[in-house]
Order: sequence, then structure tokens, then C-alpha cells
Amino acid sequence: MAQRSLLAHQKLLEFMFDVNLINGAQSSKALALKLSNKANMSEREFSWVKKGRCWVFGHDIPHMGGVVPMHIVSQMRTDPKEIVPHLFEESIPGFHEKCAPGDVIVAGRNFGMGAKMQGYIAMKALGLGLLCESMSFLAYREAIGIGLPVLTGCDGVLDTCNSGDLLEVDFKSGAFYNKSQNTEYSYSGVPEALQDVLSYGGTTGWLANWWHLRKTVQLE
Repeated sequence: MAQRSLLAHQKLLEFMFDVNLINGAQSSKALALKLSNKANMSEREFSWVKKGRCWVFGHDIPHMGGVVPMHIVSQMRTDPKEIVPHLFEESIPGFHEKCAPGDVIVAGRNFGMGAKMQGYIAMKALGLGLLCESMSFLAYREAIGIGLPVLTGCDGVLDTCNSGDLLEVDFKSGAFYNKSQNTEYSYSGVPEALQDVLSYGGTTGWLANWWHLRKTVQLE
């Protein structure tokens, strides 16, 4: 477990920055080991499980004009209060008042086409989760960076549920339970190297913690 945690921290550091430039002579492996040990000392409050209703969307849902209206993106809105009322409003008017924390968006191929973050900001603010058959790497990175629990690569997921079904999804393990139909499925959970990002609420929270731990280990 410790070795897996170390590798996850090292991969994440190397993915997000050029660690050698940041740390000078200190290697990414050495820093990752210190940060991993520090991070493991304190448990963060984060629930990997979403329990709520299913909201089914189809294939090829664009971000602009599908997830949120084009003007929200073009105006570069980032305040959840300004975005939430417009989430999925073009397909489900008043969606933000109908959904509840714990609900899960289930979609098909090419969800959220266009690398934009506004829709994911709104989904996170509402306490939602997302499963889809596929989404682009850039869209996936935006969603994870915002701190939205998301599983992609869920082949055939549209056939597992209907809108309104009660679901229980573990985003860490990939376990999917449809309570309404009494059926269970298993998908790939969030990669270990990205789990810390989600548990800290996204890239901003993860970086703030990383910077704090980095300064701490340098003082030792």
C-alpha cells in the first residue's frame, strides 16, 4: 500500500509539473515519498460514494449548448452561483431545482465535447457525480481538476439504468449498484494517481496542500 501511494504521488507530481525544475537537485521520487508519508498521516473527509437518482443523457452532448448555454462559456463565468441555474437548462429546464446532492449524471459517448470547465463547476456545486462511456482527455482533465467525481470508459452504461432510477456509485472502486433494478456492475474506478486531487476538492486544493507539505518537509 505504501509503495502504491508513493508511485501515485510521484506520477501525479510528474504529470502536473516538471518536478526537477521546481525542486532543483531534489528528485521527484524523494519529494513524493516525503509528501506521501505526510499526507497519509491525516485522513481527509471525502465521500467516494454517491447515492441518488439517475439522470440519463445520450451521446455526443456538447459542453456549449448541451451542458451549459454558450453565453456562460463565452462570458467565462466561474462563479457557481451564476452557472448552476443554467446547468442542462436547454434539455431539462429547471434541472438545478430538480436534482439533489448525490444524484448521478449518466451519459454516452463523447460527453462534454469541448474542453470547458463551467458545467463541471456547476455539477460539483450541486454535489453530483458523472459516469459516461467516453469523454475527451481535455474534458476529463477539466472535470477532475474542478474536483468532480467522474468515471469514463463505462462501456454500455446507458443500458444499465433509466432516468429516475436510484443508484449507488463508488467512484473509488468503480462499483455501480442500481437499487431500482437490483443490478450491479463494475467499472474502472478513479486512477490512484488522481484520487488525491479529488479528495482535496480539485487541483487548487491539491496544490495548496502540496505546497504546504513541501514547505513543511523542507523545514525538517
